Amino acid sequence: VVPSEEHSKVHYEYILTELTAGQPYKVQVSASNDLGFGRPHASHPSELAPPVQKPSVPTSIILQVASRNSLEVFFSKPESNGGDAISLYRIDWDTNQEFDSADGVPIGSYTYIPSNHCEPCSHQISALVQGQNYFVRVYSYNSRGYSFEPGIPTPSFLSPKTAADPPESLTISPHSDTAIDIQFPPSSNDGGAPVKSYKVEWNGMGYIAGLPSPNRDYLSALYSPYNVQSILVTADDDNVSGVFRLAFRGHSTDDISVRATADDLRNALEMLPTVGSITVSKESFSNGFVWAVTFLTDYGNESSFGPIPSLSISINPTDMPDLFATEVTSVAGTSLLGTGARIAVNNELVAFKGYEQQKLTTQCKSTNGLLSGYFSLSIGNT
Repeated sequence: VVPSEEHSKVHYEYILTELTAGQPYKVQVSASNDLGFGRPHASHPSELAPPVQKPSVPTSIILQVASRNSLEVFFSKPESNGGDAISLYRIDWDTNQEFDSADGVPIGSYTYIPSNHCEPCSHQISALVQGQNYFVRVYSYNSRGYSFEPGIPTPSFLSPKTAADPPESLTISPHSDTAIDIQFPPSSNDGGAPVKSYKVEWNGMGYIAGLPSPNRDYLSALYSPYNVQSILVTADDDNVSGVFRLAFRGHSTDDISVRATADDLRNALEMLPTVGSITVSKESFSNGFVWAVTFLTDYGNESSFGPIPSLSISINPTDMPDLFATEVTSVAGTSLLGTGARIAVNNELVAFKGYEQQKLTTQCKSTNGLLSGYFSLSIGNT
């Protein structure tokens, strides 16, 4: 309704807004007084469509790093298509914010034809120089032409980059009886951004060396060539004493004192026919001890690489190996003494965890056959 407050006016004007370009509209007007609206008068011409115009700029434009030599731009359709379908988008990039580095034009441009109404659309700009800043802009296009202004992404520019390469070498040498000196050259490839710092990590070799690290997750450790099992003796008070026995694959040791040295435990285990070569280390702590047993060979199954059965324990002098357990607690009549004394075996490291293992079998079809000849193996091109 157009108000008529000035009766002396000879011309009234009203603009119809929020119409769809290209869509024909009919218009009529009628006057109103105390009796209401009179009959309407049709417009001349009888119908009219808002003219198709150039579209507005694409929306929601985001620029991201894709790789060491590429960027990716994401964008959505414009708020107004100008009354005609958006048939393509033009993506420009340049090292200059004015987009005129190549004799007045951008150094790169790509015509993107949308398919399946992508929302958002995306395009990866490749073959860029690592570490070089690139500005990007996006135009939308319909039958009337490109949008008057380009859409500018957030951020307006980025440089292709990736994580920096590690130093090409690392040397270590003794510094003192408690320190090691490390030396390395700068990274030969900063990934496209200045290297701000280097992360140096170290860890003790072997299970016992890592005991001071409370956050170390031994079960997730990869690429250990040996299985490592620990034997932990603890008590509620510092009064643990007595003896225990260990068993492995059906064979058991003689009595082992809770005060046994690392060599004592190693000798007792290596007396078993099912135990190969091992190394043992020992650590004392409040109210207990821990031995770490590293299995260097596996007599029980020399063709197998990986997990082995767990050691088992008994503090009952009459137990046979099949009654041993991986955790026992002192009770009356057993050989382990001390307030709340207990012993537990844990698998700390699993050999070859993380390595790919493949099994190769050679055999004859007949039990009377004679296996002979030779073969070769290759991995990749080796």
